[in-house]
Amino acid sequence: MDPKSALAFDPVCGMWLEPDQVAVTFAYLGQTYAFCCAECCDLFVQDTNTFLVLLAHEPRESMGHRCPLQRRAPEGQERDAEGTP
Repeated sequence: MDPKSALAFDPVCGMWLEPDQVAVTFAYLGQTYAFCCAECCDLFVQDTNTFLVLLAHEPRESMGHRCPLQRRAPEGQERDAEGTP
């Protein structure tokens, strides 16, 4: 079993997140995306299609660093398709 299978991938900063590191999620077209911080989610919401294209064609992966945008959202915060908590 791939150890990353239990992890979530932040499509903005490229971090692999343990379940307890997911600060916010965003549901879009039946898929739920996980983010390390509200700022990453906000960037994704502002330009979702661009991030999806990048994710499909040029996935980036961090080396485990902290996201420079990270300012944690309230625990378990989820956003809807309009980006509102």
